[in-house]
Amino acid sequence: MAAKIYISGDIEPGFWGASLETTRAQFDLSEDKDGAEVYIRSNGGDAFEGLAIHDYLNTLDVPVTTIAEGYVASAASIIFIAAPRKRRKMMKNATLMIHNPWTYAGGEAGDLEAVAEQLRQLEDRLIEMYANATGNSKKQIREWMNEEKTFTAEEAVAEGFAGSIVESTQAKATVQIMNLSDRLAQLLGKTQAQTVEAAPVAAPVSPETDKIAELQAQLEALKAEKEKTEAEKAELERVATEAITAVETIQSAQQELAARLAAIESAPTAAPRPQAPVTMGVQPKQNPYKLTPEQLAEYNQIKTQIKKQISA
Repeated sequence: MAAKIYISGDIEPGFWGASLETTRAQFDLSEDKDGAEVYIRSNGGDAFEGLAIHDYLNTLDVPVTTIAEGYVASAASIIFIAAPRKRRKMMKNATLMIHNPWTYAGGEAGDLEAVAEQLRQLEDRLIEMYANATGNSKKQIREWMNEEKTFTAEEAVAEGFAGSIVESTQAKATVQIMNLSDRLAQLLGKTQAQTVEAAPVAAPVSPETDKIAELQAQLEALKAEKEKTEAEKAELERVATEAITAVETIQSAQQELAARLAAIESAPTAAPRPQAPVTMGVQPKQNPYKLTPEQLAEYNQIKTQIKKQISA
């Protein structure tokens, strides 16, 4: 069985959103590590955090599958293309979006020029990644990013961003069973009519009888497939329960951290930093409480302790 990893909400460092830490924790806590199924539903966030998660998934020594659910945009699309194309799947009503990275900054002209150069380098890197993942030209990718292009599930598959669309296997199995049942009813009715009209002698096995046996075998196979699907659903519910337990552990640690930070927030604050890091739509929280260097050191020490508790 594959480990289930869920990436939703804002992508940013730490334990408050989807991050490298929470992604690694979900895989490490999973008992099943024959593969990794990454379910993504996010508007995006910190570009570099998205790249970090992308790289981490590429280091796993197991098959990685990414599944787009709902809206997968910006930095989330970077994570989505971490899997090979044939293992990138779109839910039927999912939407994918790519665009240019952006940020805001303050400072002297040289500072702003340095930030602009960093954005250009990041943009070139993303264009190359999308082009390699989809098979499209860099020129085409650049046009789509300038346009802030969105793709339906069908368009994502057609343009190489995804390999397939996820359909309801249970619905398809039900339709096939219904079709087989109708066909069996037709054949049985025809066979009974032939029996009434025939002479009262033993009739040889007809091709129709062979067809009935074949259809009955197919029907049994579909029933077995349905039972397997139900078993997989039960297993998914079990894994979801474990994930909820892990999240509750993280939330408990966060509450303890919040209590300790409450005392720090009332102390005098340091001057704000003039420049924000590069993001793709969501500003990461670097020093949300405007702590002094000493307070920030204690803050980071508390975060480190929480990470060790979760990893233990």
